[in-house]
Amino acid sequence: MTKLDRMPFLVFMFGAAVGALAGCNAPNPNIREGSAESVQVSYGGDVATAWPLARKHCAQYERVPRLSDTETGENGLDLANFDCIRP
Repeated sequence: MTKLDRMPFLVFMFGAAVGALAGCNAPNPNIREGSAESVQVSYGGDVATAWPLARKHCAQYERVPRLSDTETGENGLDLANFDCIRP
């Protein structure tokens, strides 16, 4: 078997390894919806990762976030609901 014959196998194995490692990362926090009164942030694992996005969103309205509740959405994502309140 020559090096060229093994190349497709090696490429497949590299892709499989990269795909498996990518699955280990928790989803990045994202704003799902928001207004001047509230914001909902999806996150993976630790709710602390949702706070920076909530602060940035509420700051647009000269407000600060207050965590009102957390839940698990229908797609399995963790969701944090924040109220944007006046300081």
